[in-house]
Amino acid sequence: MAEKDKLPGVVGPLYEEHLLLGATFERTELGALRTVAYGASAPVAESLEDGTLLADATGMRMLLASGDPVAAFGEAAFAAEPLAVGHAGFSPVFLGDGAVASIPLAARTGDHELLAFDVSPRAGVLSAWLTFVASIEQNGFRPYEGLEVQDVSRDLVPLVLWGNDAPRVLGDYVDGDSSLPRADHVANLMLDGHIPVVACAVSLGGAPLYVLLVPPSFARVLWRSLLSFTGVRPTGLAELCDAASASAPWLDALQRPDRVRFDRADLLEWGLIRPSADFIGGRAL
Repeated sequence: MAEKDKLPGVVGPLYEEHLLLGATFERTELGALRTVAYGASAPVAESLEDGTLLADATGMRMLLASGDPVAAFGEAAFAAEPLAVGHAGFSPVFLGDGAVASIPLAARTGDHELLAFDVSPRAGVLSAWLTFVASIEQNGFRPYEGLEVQDVSRDLVPLVLWGNDAPRVLGDYVDGDSSLPRADHVANLMLDGHIPVVACAVSLGGAPLYVLLVPPSFARVLWRSLLSFTGVRPTGLAELCDAASASAPWLDALQRPDRVRFDRADLLEWGLIRPSADFIGGRAL
């Protein structure tokens, strides 16, 4: 019996590529198969220091808030400093009582667009909460009227490049690494002059990390091309998330299905929230 028959779920465009590399799989909260690991390989820490990890993040929840009220919505729903267009970063989203819905990676992709990535099991909670906030109504007034929150998880294929050598690898597809978005920024890139991607850059564990949103028709050719670079190692998404937990202390807590709370002092120390309490759940922290 094939792996996808034993673990029924949505199969991404790179499923056959993963089988060729001996991947194991698990099912995400979206019902998609995500990679766990690939056969025998070097420790993640070694690949981060000297090379680049490559992971297919199919199964990660991607939410797009769009419309004129995006700026006001983002400032209320996300607790980090408000994002200017072209900026990105991890930002907690709190429920009204101060409990954490989740801590997605948020990217302001346009004047009227805000994209949130969440690979944790709490992504469903985040989706439901953001949809609720967008439709809030008080005495007939809707502060975010015209805003739409869409699940775009299956529209593009998210690939993750993480490691000290990642800028060199990705820079080979453009005019060098100086053309890449800096940490905490997002940009549109044209790889090799014909592959349009949205590239979101952050620093995690002291190493550059890029989330690349790739059109499905280009996913396979880009995956194979990236693996042709010396030092690029295919990494299961679950394996990558485990490694990221060592650099982002809040990630482990987000694996719990029950209510999650963090101390305000810790959130400030991690640089995840702004000092003011002018966001949903801020007064309850």
